Amino acid sequence: MSLNRDIFNIVKGIERQHSCDDLSNYVHEILKPYGVDWAAVVECPSAEVSCVLIGQPSEWWAHYTKQEYALDDPILRAAQKSSASPISWLEVESSVSEGSNASRVLKESKDFGLTGGLSFPVIGKNGCLAVVSYFGPRIDKRPEVMRALDLISTYIYRQLKKIQRSDPETKDRNRLTPRERECVEWIARGKSDVDVSEILNVSRHTVRVHIERARKKLRRR
Repeated sequence: MSLNRDIFNIVKGIERQHSCDDLSNYVHEILKPYGVDWAAVVECPSAEVSCVLIGQPSEWWAHYTKQEYALDDPILRAAQKSSASPISWLEVESSVSEGSNASRVLKESKDFGLTGGLSFPVIGKNGCLAVVSYFGPRIDKRPEVMRALDLISTYIYRQLKKIQRSDPETKDRNRLTPRERECVEWIARGKSDVDVSEILNVSRHTVRVHIERARKKLRRR
């Protein structure tokens, strides 16, 4: 199957998948011939890992989530600043300061086997909705393949959201974390994000991310 020649059929195929597993298997079948070994969808600005596609190392995402690396992820920041596609992880790495939190995120991702990263922002009317990232040391980077991946990324994200809305387990995923609940409660008491950052001894950016995550979860209930 050719990405460009069969793009219409590929999009239709994505829209026929009705579970994350089915979507993952379908995407894997399409993209494996083009050197894509792993892929994932991360929402922004909440930075939630929506779906891991094509068998990406689960250990990395568990580590990523536990360390709250989304708060310092330079790929997410680049996607929110520019809609240009693709975002090369190698180029971003060369632009971040050595020893910074952002640098550590990218360095540790390599330790888990994520190499050759290319990310495609999914843009909506209010800015970046998500980032779809593909990994592999031999990804086909011909311009026509990059254009096809850009388009496919949007449809992957749309179908993923459709699947999640119909998933009976969505309510469990939409429960607020203890830190999200803390931030919401302080804001409800009239505190500003600056006040909350001082109370919880975290950065203002961290508070904003937790509040945005909580708002998205509450809207989905």
